[in-house]
Amino acid sequence: MLTIGSVSVTAYIVEGRKPLGKLKLPEFRAISNVFTSVTLYGTFDKNLSSTKQFSGKRIGTASKSRIFRSILLDRPYFGRGLNIYGKVQWRFLGGMGNKDAMLNGQLDAVPINFGAKLSTASDGSLYTDLLFPQPAAQQIIDSGRKFYTIPMDPDAITNGYDFSRDMRVYPIKIKKGAYKVITEDSWARSAISTISCLDSMPDDVVQEIIRVMHTYRDKFGNYHAALKALPDNPYPVGTPNKWIHKGVDKAMKNLGIPIPKN
Repeated sequence: MLTIGSVSVTAYIVEGRKPLGKLKLPEFRAISNVFTSVTLYGTFDKNLSSTKQFSGKRIGTASKSRIFRSILLDRPYFGRGLNIYGKVQWRFLGGMGNKDAMLNGQLDAVPINFGAKLSTASDGSLYTDLLFPQPAAQQIIDSGRKFYTIPMDPDAITNGYDFSRDMRVYPIKIKKGAYKVITEDSWARSAISTISCLDSMPDDVVQEIIRVMHTYRDKFGNYHAALKALPDNPYPVGTPNKWIHKGVDKAMKNLGIPIPKN
């Protein structure tokens, strides 16, 4: 079995946390990172500049059935992080529903989701200098109206999510110029995507997957522009060591790829 999934929900799969109790796979392991999903917020209101101001505002989010994109993702940040979750007027409309409502003046702000190239700084923090907007975000950004980004609070991300029971997401710094609407360095929330398998995958197969991804990552971008967002270093940063395949460290050593600090 080989999948592309997210570090954010790995614990739910490995431990069988609700609502994935029937999917429990303690042998689930990460091989390498691919992209990361990056979220900040967007608005047409120039006076709305911080997520701390969302109390009493109409804020779009994913549908209730997509709990990993709505309730389970929002509550830690706006609850423990900012202490305003219950004061926000949530609209569970989904990506395109949020887009339509935003363009029709029925929302004050919406999450703006990007695919992003994941990089690790020398101190272990995460950053990106290349973003690809998701379709709904692209339509809002290109609507012809003056658009403002609202960064997320890195401390509220760090303090809001308790990894022993919540999704595993991290603060990420978006570098100025990573996309046309990013006019200054901004903090966002990242949900890292990984290639994962079972722990029974042979070490030499794991190494070959890492080798091909790392060796040909630039050429992959010739097939689709989004593949330019493959990370320079494939090591699965953000995944706890106990959930990384045992062959990964050996493969990195054999291939001469440094393991980044994280």
